[in-house]
Amino acid sequence: MTGFMYVFYALLSAACYVGATVAMKYYDRLRLWQAGVLIVLFLGGAVIAEIIALRAERFALILLLILGAESALGLALGWGWFRESYSVKEVAGFVLIIAGMGLLKA
Repeated sequence: MTGFMYVFYALLSAACYVGATVAMKYYDRLRLWQAGVLIVLFLGGAVIAEIIALRAERFALILLLILGAESALGLALGWGWFRESYSVKEVAGFVLIIAGMGLLKA
C-alpha cells in the first residue's frame, strides 16, 4: 500500500465503528430490520477497512489509530449531533488523544 493509505483505511474503519454505534443509539427509533441492516453494514465495512489497514502496517499502530479516531469522532458527534456538553478535563483528554495520534508516525 502506497504512502499513508493505511491511515485512510484506519480512519474509515473508525468512522464505520462510530456509524454502527450511532445506529445502536437510534435503535429504538428505527424498525428492527433497519437497525440490524445498518449495524451489520457499518460493522462489515469497519472490519474490511481494518483488515486492509492491518495488512499494510503494524498491529499496534493501526489499533491505536482506529481507537483514537473513534474516540475523537465520538466526542465530536456527541457534541455536534447529540448536543452533549463536556468538561474541561474531557476536552483536555480529547486533545491528548489527538496529539498522541499525531506522534505515532512523527
